[in-house]
Amino acid sequence: MIKALNQFPILISMKVLIVDFEDSFTFNIQGMINDWGITSEVLHYKKLSLEEIKKNYHTIIWGPGPGHPNEYASAIKLIEEVFKQNNIYQIGICLGHQLIFKSLGFEIVEAPQKRHGRRTGYQVPSWEEFDQKYGGTELWVQYYSSLAVKESVSLKEGLEYTIKDGVIDSGKGPNHLSFQFHPESVGTNCPEVLFYKWRKSLIQ
Repeated sequence: MIKALNQFPILISMKVLIVDFEDSFTFNIQGMINDWGITSEVLHYKKLSLEEIKKNYHTIIWGPGPGHPNEYASAIKLIEEVFKQNNIYQIGICLGHQLIFKSLGFEIVEAPQKRHGRRTGYQVPSWEEFDQKYGGTELWVQYYSSLAVKESVSLKEGLEYTIKDGVIDSGKGPNHLSFQFHPESVGTNCPEVLFYKWRKSLIQ
């Protein structure tokens, strides 16, 4: 398994879990990582249990979906429990990004710039999770969102995030990574950059 990123060998029998919040982009995510040769499974958020996650998955991708994170209290509680495991990596995309930050005590607010099907620049931070040769480079990413994570002081050890238009655009910690935008979208030209270390740890 992986404790954070690539710290322990992964058990071949374990898979990536993609959590479906009844959004068709869920299957775009699955298509993207399957194309990379990574085994994945999609499950509806109402069918999840901590014991099954611990037994079968080394990574959870919390996908996009409709509505406000407050409508998914069971998912937020589960994210909090998964964080306690330390050996499961969590990735959040759009709604999933908001759910992860909500579980860390951040507030979800109306986005100052609502972007539905909007493509805009993203300056790649020099995080070890990303392909280092692109650090500081502006690449294109696609958004579908009207909510956002409000910046706040956090005592979460190792938490880092980027800000765009006054709200949190992407974030990472010792065992998680999340994006307000859609890295799997056709409008994003850099998914391999954004998942560089995680992807490398699974397909080597």
